[in-house]
Amino acid sequence: MGENTTVGMVDMLLPAMSEPNFLIFFKNTLYLYEYGHDRVGMVSLSSKFSAALLNKSTGFDDFNCLAWSYGSVWSSLVAIGHKSGRLTLLAPIYTSGVHRPFATLGELRPCMNIPCESLAWNPRGYNFLAVGYQSRPRKYGLVVFDIQRSCVHAPQEQDIIDDLPGSVWKFGKGKFVQSIVWQASGNELIVGVASRHIRTFDLRTGASGAIGCVPTSCTLNLEADPFSENRFLSRDYEKMCIWDVRWMMTPVCTINTHRPVIQAAWNLFRQNSIACLFAGSSELNVYYEVNDDENSNYEQFKRPLRTSEHVWPVVRFAFDRVKRNRLFLADCSSVVSQCNFADTTAVSWCSSGDVITVYDDACILMEEFDDGVGRKNCSATMRDRAKNAYTIPSDLAENKRFFQDPHSLSWLWPWLAKVETVAESLDSNDAPNSCRFPGVKMIFPTDDTKDSFIDLKKFPDFSELITMKNSIGENREKIIALCGWGHLGSVSADQDPVLDDLCKSLEIERAIYMLTCTSRFEHALQLLEAYAENSSDEALLQALVLYPPAALKRPSEADEAKEGTPYWHKMCSILLEKAKNLYVRALLHFLSNIYAKRHVLENILQLDLPPQDKVALSALYLSKQEFLKIVDEMVKQFLNDGNLNGLFLTGLIAEKSSSFDLIQRFVDVTGDVQTACLLLILINKGNAPAVYGPGTVNIVKSYLNLLSRWRLWDTHCELKLYMPGLYCQLSRLSEALYGCAFCMQTREEALASQLEVCSGYCKHCSLNMFRCILCSVSFGVTVHSRLKQQEQKDPTAFWFVWCCMCKHGGHKKHLNEWFKRNSKCPMPKCKCECMTL
Repeated sequence: MGENTTVGMVDMLLPAMSEPNFLIFFKNTLYLYEYGHDRVGMVSLSSKFSAALLNKSTGFDDFNCLAWSYGSVWSSLVAIGHKSGRLTLLAPIYTSGVHRPFATLGELRPCMNIPCESLAWNPRGYNFLAVGYQSRPRKYGLVVFDIQRSCVHAPQEQDIIDDLPGSVWKFGKGKFVQSIVWQASGNELIVGVASRHIRTFDLRTGASGAIGCVPTSCTLNLEADPFSENRFLSRDYEKMCIWDVRWMMTPVCTINTHRPVIQAAWNLFRQNSIACLFAGSSELNVYYEVNDDENSNYEQFKRPLRTSEHVWPVVRFAFDRVKRNRLFLADCSSVVSQCNFADTTAVSWCSSGDVITVYDDACILMEEFDDGVGRKNCSATMRDRAKNAYTIPSDLAENKRFFQDPHSLSWLWPWLAKVETVAESLDSNDAPNSCRFPGVKMIFPTDDTKDSFIDLKKFPDFSELITMKNSIGENREKIIALCGWGHLGSVSADQDPVLDDLCKSLEIERAIYMLTCTSRFEHALQLLEAYAENSSDEALLQALVLYPPAALKRPSEADEAKEGTPYWHKMCSILLEKAKNLYVRALLHFLSNIYAKRHVLENILQLDLPPQDKVALSALYLSKQEFLKIVDEMVKQFLNDGNLNGLFLTGLIAEKSSSFDLIQRFVDVTGDVQTACLLLILINKGNAPAVYGPGTVNIVKSYLNLLSRWRLWDTHCELKLYMPGLYCQLSRLSEALYGCAFCMQTREEALASQLEVCSGYCKHCSLNMFRCILCSVSFGVTVHSRLKQQEQKDPTAFWFVWCCMCKHGGHKKHLNEWFKRNSKCPMPKCKCECMTL
């Protein structure tokens, strides 16, 4: 989109019904734009993209038509028709009403191998999709699909589709269906056929539901009147017609434009009004007083549309379905604009500053040229992580490999692994709301329990600070350990694993800062002398002058006005100007403030240090009231930003808590329903079955639905093992049954009504109903002890799975190994290609 597009390249603009976004098609790329309500002129468009759906490099270069179902937030779907005949379905990810990027659901099969010409969703039953095709011998021109019963994977070609899976209605072999529209009630379907006639069908009468056929050349751009249930609009290249489905013999009104019309639409701002756009024009022509009266006169006026400072021809327009007096415009210079229909003021926004490319259907990459930083779309990132086993491992720290960026969630899973050891050392009195993953607020006592901290005003001598760390409260020590600063006084600095890890990872500045703040000056000096020369910060090496043995003794109050304090502050000021590393700056602030009896955290808390380091320092030197005030402010800020760093403050506990509010806000801000789902499952892993709250069910269900759409059923089933209390609240197929192949008796209970299959034996003939087709081991037989270790790595390895077509199956592990080398069913004489389904 960096170059100008020509007239006609902007194929469509599709505003949403209730969400603040709209779809636009540039060249071979489909985008979802999101606009806000910031007042800039009228209402400004935001340069933030929500999602990129399609790109020519992904095989979508034969894009031909698109339809968005304007349903509720839980039923919105996008259908895409291709010139090759393919039908692609996409669905947005919704969390608490927040719009998120789209996820690919798959393609409707079989492919007709005829160009898709038009699409239309039923306005009442959002699962009905009408598809119009170009004319071919022995091929249907119109097919209505029931998406809930559609076959997403079926044979590629099928000339006769009388038994097409998922289709509920077919029409017109050899007909060219140019345009489709549903009546507002959703019962009647109006079809424009090859500039020859318009036909009306009533689906309530079955497959032979044709109830009208009117010869006319106005078969393009069919659109239902938003103010009437019976009227619809159609156009030709130089003519527009208004029709009434109750009387289809002749149009109720005809408008001859005498100019080529490239788009016509009902005016959502005023009843009985039509807006049309002429080829090469930058003006919108509006016709008023278009009604059912055969002798009606219509009034025309021209509405100038300024899409940019240069008056480029407008190629597409669309009325906003939320604010009906607002127009979206696209001109031939790749500029998307909006304007108020009742005002000449226009606010322009050029999309050439951003480019979104798609390499394949599993990787959606967004690049913003403003800062030169590219980042993956959230839905593609989640799918990539799920394919690489982003679940709940035995060692939670293993999940760190999915977050390599130091500014992302790389700290989260190692912290969860470590915090369990802190939880084991907590008494019930220490944490009344004790859990496996306690936070700072759960550990720190809020009652009148005696508490002690380092009060610098009472210990004016540096040498006494060395012994002061042994007098702080036990809960404060646990908080400091929770923040990753190790256990004060429990081990020597030489044997401290925390410091050892910091030195190995070359985080020397942080190690020196931690040693100094915890009054371990001698070891801090040793690290300074050993590593300061290798540091990239010159100020760290020069900070040695602040650590001589004589400086460990603070001068008396009588000597403060002489050389001690001025010299000390002068050196700190000089080094602060040179210091670049945040920990070096924090170190200099600490030494300067503690020497002058100032508030030790006054300047350090203003630095952009990790919150764990700020909390650890506060636990050392602040009183209870000051400490809790800082923690509450940090929790409030994390909650507002949706930052999971706040979990180490709130802990990871069940719903109706600040930690759940933080997780919910994280989902709303980032759309990462995957990480949120894993955290919520982790809360109750291993506990007795419990009833989850509606918020938990909503998030977990959203992610499990995504896994099903991505066909990652192994991960889907594995997560269900961790949540027996939630499993019964998830929707399952009510029509799924199982029976015996020997006596042909079917179990009365549907699988959806059972938590698990209790027995594999038929209660009628006592034979085993389930047997692995490869190893011949029956369902329910204990797994050999040698395979126990492998079963721990993959909990679903010995689950039974079946093919939905041929009904053959067996252990998942054995079938996976079989289908790595074969495509057909392992059952002899069975020709079913199970892996293609």
